[in-house]
Amino acid sequence: MWLLPEPPWATVVPPPCSGPTGSPLILPGLLDVYGFESFPENSLEQLCINYANEKLQQHFVAHYLRAQQEEYAAEGLAWSFVNYQDNQTCLDLIEGSPISICSLINEECRLNRPSSAAQLQTRIEGALAGSPCLGRDRLSREPSFIVLHYAGPVQYHTAGLVEKNKDPVPAELTTLLQQSQDPLLKKLFPTDPEEKSQEEPSGQSRAPVLTVVSKFKASLEQLLQVLQGTTPHYIRCIKPNSQGRAQTFLREEVLSQLEACGLVETIHISAAGFPIRVSHRNFVERYELLRRLRPRTAPGLQGPSPNEGPSGECSPFVSH
Repeated sequence: MWLLPEPPWATVVPPPCSGPTGSPLILPGLLDVYGFESFPENSLEQLCINYANEKLQQHFVAHYLRAQQEEYAAEGLAWSFVNYQDNQTCLDLIEGSPISICSLINEECRLNRPSSAAQLQTRIEGALAGSPCLGRDRLSREPSFIVLHYAGPVQYHTAGLVEKNKDPVPAELTTLLQQSQDPLLKKLFPTDPEEKSQEEPSGQSRAPVLTVVSKFKASLEQLLQVLQGTTPHYIRCIKPNSQGRAQTFLREEVLSQLEACGLVETIHISAAGFPIRVSHRNFVERYELLRRLRPRTAPGLQGPSPNEGPSGECSPFVSH
């Protein structure tokens, strides 16, 4: 058992969720995370979902596997460091600066030129060849690249990646908006091409293209900022088999998922560490009877002062 100065189960929801006095509300929150996806054909949708899984896995690693052990060391506890798998290398490949998979896809969207799937594959392999998390299926006839995620390798096809990342407005929707009588829509979607060209003189720079990857990354960063202000508890879902069959438990597949999620290291840390944590005040309230049964302080020795706070309250228990 390890005594904590504060209760660890409260989840603080940042503003605008605040109480009548303006102070943040302490509420439980639930985050339903995407499932890791790997299909015969994977595109931008799977890349974004698996990218989110990588970020949330890193949050789990930083919050539990690394932070827990660093806290034990800071408390001066006898502790043997447990090694764990860090997915920072994979995240650097996907979102790193200055060059990553996301930056190369966004750059292809900004360039005013046709982009082919083979050309995008060549750029990714040439610029990121040094990453240990990037692979290639040399037997594949379609342009693609492989990312070695923490949960396993996934092959992404480059065909259609740039077009999906641009997220263009369909021509049918543009035609429909051009028929609107709303003044703002008529200005944004003029029916006369010359009218549009007059509003955008040649040489005037347009606003940067806001791609799907950019919007998804910004949304993911906001989510992680919220999680940083909370005390999370994790529920891991493990598939008994990859075929979706009932009453079928495949030991190898389950063990592979446990190792990929870092649950094996988590079990080692919990077993060797201090998984049960109680605040000082709750500990004193529960074991107050033991404090009352403690013999009087011997003459010449000064007992703890009632105003010493949590440490003083718990000293009668931890000193014997």
